[in-house]
Amino acid sequence: PNAESPSDNFVYDLDYSPDGHLWVAFNQTLARFDAKGEEPQLFMDHKSRFLTLKVMSDSTVLAGGYGTGLCHFDPRTGEEQWYPSLTDAPVKDNIYDLHHTSDNDLWVAGLNLPLTKLHILPDGTLQKTYYNELTQVFDQQGYTGGR
Repeated sequence: PNAESPSDNFVYDLDYSPDGHLWVAFNQTLARFDAKGEEPQLFMDHKSRFLTLKVMSDSTVLAGGYGTGLCHFDPRTGEEQWYPSLTDAPVKDNIYDLHHTSDNDLWVAGLNLPLTKLHILPDGTLQKTYYNELTQVFDQQGYTGGR
């Protein structure tokens, strides 16, 4: 949906909302397509470098990517809630994949981040469980190990 550079149009993830919309995580934006084939609606355009998204049962969207942390976005109100680091580190997490389960847990995988299970409470706070034995570790010298 963006013409500023070819990389803006890279598609990284897709998900459907309960109301039948197709959501797409492009490199530089999130887009919502409807079933009628109308022009997509763009959200958070050029605010992040998205790699993954999940649409929740309430039609809010969780998204993340390169150095973004996790964003909880409500397309109805435009409200954004950012979680820069799930481990409270001083840098923003690189979020590579999200998986939502039927028991309302969100699994988060990323670079330099242990596999994390999140439960989003009604007040927006996160209940976190870390699986430190499942961590990918990279540094500027290259791969330094992993478990």
